[in-house]
Amino acid sequence: MALGAKKAFAEEGGRWAHLAFIGCDASGNAGQERVRRGILIASIALPVTTELALDRFVRAYETRVSPQEVTVLKPESFPPEKQLLALSPAKEFAARSI
Repeated sequence: MALGAKKAFAEEGGRWAHLAFIGCDASGNAGQERVRRGILIASIALPVTTELALDRFVRAYETRVSPQEVTVLKPESFPPEKQLLALSPAKEFAARSI
């Protein structure tokens, strides 16, 4: 979606043509490569759920105890958040407004 939005804004031109776009597919090589090449400014790496789901299923099957209803998985930023802060124009604004 981020690539489609970026393309649409670029075609529109004007002040929207230089927006930064963030993807949500850095779990695979494609998302990280788009960040490295500068196509996206960042991407979110979502944890793979298959192994966790299978482990929970097997444990529930073997123990006859239902797994907890909700499991929260922590996504990770690519590049790491500290690197993103270094790129942020808001950081410069915050430093000037103190």
